[in-house]
Amino acid sequence: MRELNPVGIRIVFSLFNRDRALAEAVAAYLLDMQRVAARCRQLLRPGGIAVFVIGNAQLRGMQVDNAGHLARSLLETGFDGLKIVRRNLANKSNTPYRTPTGRLSALPTPTTVYGEEHIIMAQLS
Repeated sequence: MRELNPVGIRIVFSLFNRDRALAEAVAAYLLDMQRVAARCRQLLRPGGIAVFVIGNAQLRGMQVDNAGHLARSLLETGFDGLKIVRRNLANKSNTPYRTPTGRLSALPTPTTVYGEEHIIMAQLS
């Protein structure tokens, strides 16, 4: 948990009081994303560009800023020239819902899956 960047810490602590196990799982996911950013830094040459497509999630009624966390992770690992484009998903027809446990589902439930995604581009300094 100490390795999480400030955006990750805010996300995990917001979930902690609602569902501790979920908060721990989200923390592991966010740490993995930070490792992905660090690995991209190792693989790319200076001037290389990393491109990600990521969606924010809603868990236990709370918006999880996956895109903000990944953007911060890229900046902290030496990327700059960050550009984020938000794209609406007008045709999310295969699995537009989530079950109460968070699984994707085609069956109508009160919880819909995000209707947008973020394209994050960053250049290695």
